[in-house]
Amino acid sequence: MTKNTSGTMPNATTDGAALTQATRALLQASETLARVLDAENRALKANDDEARTLLLDAKTEASHVYEQMVRAFADARAVVPSLDGAMTARLKRAGDRLAAASDENERRLRVAVLAQRRLLETIAQAVRKLNSGPGTYGRNGGPARPRRSCAQAPSLSLDRAL
Repeated sequence: MTKNTSGTMPNATTDGAALTQATRALLQASETLARVLDAENRALKANDDEARTLLLDAKTEASHVYEQMVRAFADARAVVPSLDGAMTARLKRAGDRLAAASDENERRLRVAVLAQRRLLETIAQAVRKLNSGPGTYGRNGGPARPRRSCAQAPSLSLDRAL
């Protein structure tokens, strides 16, 4: 039993209502976060950086609310440990849905980061090739400019299938 600061005995009916309210709030927060993750997963799949950027604040907010609701649910559960079977089943379904969306999101984000890293490495390598060669000094003692009529632009290819 948790510490009661009001000076009265805990009321099982009130505590049960608090647990039900905390459970409903957790279900809502879970659904909201899962919807945001689904939207981000669609944006990642479509390679839509603009949509991903727009979803960042919503994802952050939904994550914070979800964390708060998990804590509130845990606090309410400490007072009234039992939950009816229907609510337990709803929580399990919501948790499974959120876990699936989160797993897909993690996988897609990992692939997006890898693709960005490969792109940047390819660009850096091409730039290094353009600037390679021994440095020479000019008549005035400073670095001489290379005598190239025209530097060839590096060729890049990007496989968007990642």
